[in-house]
Amino acid sequence: MRDWTVVLAIVGLVSMLPGGVAAMPANDDCAAATVITGLDFEEVIDVSAATTEAGDPAQTCSAGGAAENSHSVWYEFTPPISGLFSASTFRSDYDTVLSYATGACGALTEYRCDDNFWIPFPTSAYTTSVVGGTSYRIEVTSHGAGPAGVLEFDFFYRPNSPVCPDGPFVTKPRLTISRLGNPLGDERMVFKGTVTVAAAPNPLADGAQVRVEDGRNGFLPVYDRSYLDLPIPAGAPGAGCDPKDGWKTNNAGTKFTYVNKSNALPPGCVPGSANGLVGMSVKARKSDPSQYTFKVKVKGGTIEAPLDEGRDVRPVVAFGATAAAGAAGSCAAVEGSFDCKTNGNGSRLRCRD
Repeated sequence: MRDWTVVLAIVGLVSMLPGGVAAMPANDDCAAATVITGLDFEEVIDVSAATTEAGDPAQTCSAGGAAENSHSVWYEFTPPISGLFSASTFRSDYDTVLSYATGACGALTEYRCDDNFWIPFPTSAYTTSVVGGTSYRIEVTSHGAGPAGVLEFDFFYRPNSPVCPDGPFVTKPRLTISRLGNPLGDERMVFKGTVTVAAAPNPLADGAQVRVEDGRNGFLPVYDRSYLDLPIPAGAPGAGCDPKDGWKTNNAGTKFTYVNKSNALPPGCVPGSANGLVGMSVKARKSDPSQYTFKVKVKGGTIEAPLDEGRDVRPVVAFGATAAAGAAGSCAAVEGSFDCKTNGNGSRLRCRD
């Protein structure tokens, strides 16, 4: 469930020429595309007077074969960092075709395309990964030479976590946060799952990171022990802020266990700087050595924003305590929205994929 700040534009429906004839929409040409900013955008617009511009590209997914189609309108989005975006024309009252392209107007390269997403309904939708800094042109047309009508265009963008910008996804993720509410600072959290990584992790030598991000608040963290704040440090017991703080491993180097007794993290060892982190385990699966299960435990931490049922919550784990861990893919994030439910009094949140 998305609950982000919504930019809502209702145009075209009242943009009529004398006599009640619909006006040509402002984004009729590729060069005049409506620029989308932010995480969420909606527009309801009468496009019945939209035209087909010379040089409009063929949309390869068109039912019956690639076609230029008609009544094109355009949008443009440039994601600041890599992530996912989705556009749809559900609830539009005509047969739409939707495509994404990169490049300059008149010389576009089609990236994704959809016609009739949900048969028998003639509207379109596509969710795809996108690269930060790349401009994407989004074209909506009427199929073939058919008439257009009222377009309901919906768009959302989900940025990747800065901790894990291009890494794999957590499988079978489980997140439980309890003791929510007063008093603040008494929260408990358990985050566990399975990740597949290209190289065997060694948190004893490299440390680790964990971060939980809140989609309702621009994916700002509600819990952060990452390189952006204070990561889980490397080192055996005795290397931390208490003689018992640190990582242990088995002889084979396939199982790692971190313990924090001091509720503090180097380098400053400020009391409470571990934010309740009490432990983490990382273990290779016998059935597939490229897969590792992990579990993070927090007791007496501070969850910095209220969480409730239906939130878009994204936990992230990384093996390595620096930004390089994420850049190298030694990390994993939960893909898509978690199925989160609260108990009767809202003091516990449980999220399952």
